[in-house]
Amino acid sequence: MKIACSTTSYTQKKLAEALGGIASLGFKYVDLLMMENWAHINPSEIAENPQRHAEQVGKLLNQYNLTAIGINGNVSRPLNSQVSAEIEGNQKQAEGLIRFAQRLSIPVVVLQPGRASEKIGFDAAMEASTRALRSIVPIAEGHGVTLAIETHVNSLAEKYDDALHFVNAVPRLKLAYDPSHFVM
Repeated sequence: MKIACSTTSYTQKKLAEALGGIASLGFKYVDLLMMENWAHINPSEIAENPQRHAEQVGKLLNQYNLTAIGINGNVSRPLNSQVSAEIEGNQKQAEGLIRFAQRLSIPVVVLQPGRASEKIGFDAAMEASTRALRSIVPIAEGHGVTLAIETHVNSLAEKYDDALHFVNAVPRLKLAYDPSHFVM
């Protein structure tokens, strides 16, 4: 079993400081947080040049003797967007995260499935997210990366039956189970 520390523990620090802190705690494995406008690496920037970003992060991982085993990522617009330009941008960013992961031999990329809102009801949000995931899973597979969604509190996959819907509706999609969300 591999036990990793997430850079989520260091969202107020730059990536190098986060990795240094994780290494100083004795971890060998790390989960990289890659959320737009939150911490460490913006997926919109990765999409432009995944190889260059992978080389930069790879140097930091080597410096701290860490191995990245997952990406906790997201795209800059809701995955269940119904706006064509946002859908295209999300797919490009997801592909960037996947190419980045492939370059660093990171086996899993986890995305947030989106959430319902007053603007887009639950059923429409589920359908839009399902469509998006159906288009992204083959990209991940083509690069030897597993795509998963997080069963996150307040997300479309928060409840067991809804998470199961995604697994049944999107062949080869996986679930990332984070017990801390269920404790909340």
